[in-house]
Amino acid sequence: MIKKDLDIYKNPNIISIAGNISNKQHLLINRYFDMGFVMATADSSVVVHAPIIYRNDSRSQIERDNDYEQDRESFEQNFEKNIKLSKKLDKRIDALEKMFSKIREVYPSFGKDMESKIPSEDYNLYISQQMKFKKSLTVHAEYSDERKRISDKLLERKDKISEAIDSEDATKACRIEDTFLISELEKYFEILRTLPPEEQKSQNERIVPFENSKIGARELAMHVLQDRKQRVEKYDEILKLFSKLNNKKCVRLIGTNSEENYR
Repeated sequence: MIKKDLDIYKNPNIISIAGNISNKQHLLINRYFDMGFVMATADSSVVVHAPIIYRNDSRSQIERDNDYEQDRESFEQNFEKNIKLSKKLDKRIDALEKMFSKIREVYPSFGKDMESKIPSEDYNLYISQQMKFKKSLTVHAEYSDERKRISDKLLERKDKISEAIDSEDATKACRIEDTFLISELEKYFEILRTLPPEEQKSQNERIVPFENSKIGARELAMHVLQDRKQRVEKYDEILKLFSKLNNKKCVRLIGTNSEENYR
């Protein structure tokens, strides 16, 4: 599947890139419990159409050309980010897909039946925030003026996403997700320790793509486990800030889901 998707980068266009980003985002959220990563990279997922020169307005030719060139530059810079993110999502899906598949050879219900494995209150909060976030990714901002500048259109789309993720409940949902996966990974390691050496060895087979090489499912699982524990620590710090600012209706917390934390 991934190899086929890579064909879109030979002659990338906004339709194929936007479609790939959306598809991979939903896989990460729905199948691999990685909503925190999708939130952290959401700004780079906003795809806008290339600018158009409108000849029938009251501005001078010079003004129209200047605006067009600025919009073209904004579009190209943003599209470069879109392509970079699309490739990053491809790699992440490929690695997680193989890791989950390999882990399920020894722990068949790994990552399954979340509803039965966590408190119902947590599950309901998680699902409600997941739906809210996915809607923000797919619903376009309403443009009252189709001639708005590219930078303004990008800002409107990003603001819609921010409304969904910059909240206490969204942070709690990400913490619930990571705590669940931590529990599942720890159970996997418990099961692994009880298996015969040959079965344990199969989990070390270097078939999972990671950075510029391949590693075993066991090694990547340990990496993911440590990464998720670090995320939970960050979410705990953020939730403490929310508790101090609970009189505020909305708080923009820089770093809540910063892409720098998910490289």
